[in-house]
Amino acid sequence: MSASRFPIAPPPQLANVTSSAFSYYGTAKGAGRLLLGLSAGVFSTTLQAARYVGSALVWLFSVVALAAAWPLVQLFSLLRFLLSPVTYTLSYVAAPLVAFVSFLGRLRPLYTYLGSAAFIGIVTGLVLKFASRYVFVILSLDESAEAKADGELESDADADDGPEAVGGKISPISKQSWQKQQLARQLSDKALASLFLPKSAAVTTPPAIVKTEDSTTPRDDVWQWLEEYNPNQPIVAVEGDGGGSDASASLLRTQSPGPRGLLSLTIMEESSSE
Repeated sequence: MSASRFPIAPPPQLANVTSSAFSYYGTAKGAGRLLLGLSAGVFSTTLQAARYVGSALVWLFSVVALAAAWPLVQLFSLLRFLLSPVTYTLSYVAAPLVAFVSFLGRLRPLYTYLGSAAFIGIVTGLVLKFASRYVFVILSLDESAEAKADGELESDADADDGPEAVGGKISPISKQSWQKQQLARQLSDKALASLFLPKSAAVTTPPAIVKTEDSTTPRDDVWQWLEEYNPNQPIVAVEGDGGGSDASASLLRTQSPGPRGLLSLTIMEESSSE
């Protein structure tokens, strides 16, 4: 069969196709190299120009700054020369302060140790304080009760002194209340005396009311009776001239009151029969 009888044209030769394809690739490659070279040249030229321009601007600014600073430099040098006595004097005066500051700077390690010792001392003191308070509470050695009792005694003594004067004058209300307190105190003391005294020496007459309307201070014998009162001692009634018991019976103190707390307890000893 002949080739003229087929309608499809034969394919081209391989040599022609390869040469045309390689010709397009080489053209594109050359164009890319040229574009990269131009870009690199433009960038390097721009960078060089910018460097030259920057150096020129720096030189210009330095010249302008020197020209502008020259008068200021001259003015500062003149002021330094004029104020040199003051600066030297101040430097000599401040020399001890500078030396002290430098000495404190050298004591920095010592400050660390001293600060640690102070902190340990503070913590130890707080611990001892709370521990001692806890021990006092456990052993019932707290002095708050004694302080409270002392305060009550002081308040009683103040009440016995008489009504307080306000503005140099004694108000009728305070005077009446003080009289009532004194009367109640006398009645309670007589009742206590009747309990401790024997029946033969007991007071049977009604208590005499001491009139204090014209005086602002209590009687001296009542105050003396209150001072000499001792609940741990038997009561002895002192009879007056009229044969009756005096309204303000004085008590004789034969022994001083014992200490408070555990030492005030009486030790009871039993005698053996042998």
